[in-house]
Amino acid sequence: MIFEFLTLISALGWLYALFLRRRSLRMIPRLGECAPDVGDVLVSVIIPARNEAGSIGNCLDSLLAQEGVRLEVIVVDDSSSDGTAEVVGRYGGVRLIKLENPPEGWLGKSWACEIGYRASSGSWLLFTDADVVFHDRLFICKALKHAREKGVDAATLYPTLRMDALSLKAITPILTLALYALVKPHKVEDRGSAFMFGSFILIRRDAYVRIGGHAAVRDALLEDRAMAMNARKAGLKVVFADGGGAFSAEWNRDLRTLWNGLLRLFLPLFMRGPVKRTASYTSLIILLSLIPSAGLLYSLILGLQPLLIISSLALSSATVAIAAEARKHKAGVLPLILWPLGSVLTAAAAVATCYKALRNPTVEWRGRRYRLVLDGERERAVRINP
Repeated sequence: MIFEFLTLISALGWLYALFLRRRSLRMIPRLGECAPDVGDVLVSVIIPARNEAGSIGNCLDSLLAQEGVRLEVIVVDDSSSDGTAEVVGRYGGVRLIKLENPPEGWLGKSWACEIGYRASSGSWLLFTDADVVFHDRLFICKALKHAREKGVDAATLYPTLRMDALSLKAITPILTLALYALVKPHKVEDRGSAFMFGSFILIRRDAYVRIGGHAAVRDALLEDRAMAMNARKAGLKVVFADGGGAFSAEWNRDLRTLWNGLLRLFLPLFMRGPVKRTASYTSLIILLSLIPSAGLLYSLILGLQPLLIISSLALSSATVAIAAEARKHKAGVLPLILWPLGSVLTAAAAVATCYKALRNPTVEWRGRRYRLVLDGERERAVRINP
């Protein structure tokens, strides 16, 4: 009886996830059409890059093909060792700034963004990543027009997430589904939530200055989250819009970087109450991912018709939810097969994060190692090595 109850809760949980996804995507605005009528506005595109020789060329190709808006493209090479600067140097019209290691108290990406800002002259700033590719030649024009028409201080766009590795296909749809429940992107515009995608942050120059820019989040491991919180505190009007498949970004590239990415994502959240958060996250993952499969197997072995119906409903709802996210991000059908494995890996990352939060709150990111310490309302990352 308890098993049937847990399976029913799992089915209701997946149905609720589908409801939250549908509601959020319905309420999140999409970019409209754009004629080249944004005036003589200059947008400074700032790209922090560390060891991005394999991807930054595609990013710059798509940027330089943008139409309908004046762009100033600035790439800040953060001590790359793989020839990133050489790749950027082949592009005319792109300003390259090469940095040594960031000064004390700064994280690499925030320092690179700060230096890019200091070198820029646009009235709008666009912070994006070296792995981003713009598939629509009018995309930045549309984003700027959307932001100006809505009278906002900043706009952040939801990208299509590329999932080239099997591990990414297994985990990413689960995390993006959690986005709708935990982040509530549809509430960003009315300041009911604070969230920005680091892959696309378009912000007015004066608004950026008002919140202290990247200098105010210089030691934040999740600098986009910290900047979003600062924007909400300052009363900035921010819009979260759906990129609609017109631009894509990578969220890690293989199993190793994915594991570090999960630790980087979870550790700042787990610094306060790690045991409680781990118990909550892993219990939820087990309830939603393992209970339906176990219920189906159990019902088939013992011939329990009610349990068979409930577990089938739970698995069907999970399949529909994962399929919807896989389709949105153009990930094919493999996520439908791999998501149970992704759930196990996500639970393992939560447990590993709990251990780190209690014993050794360190994380490796982009070849640098950081220790996290609590400091007031948010965590502070201290660089351990260059």
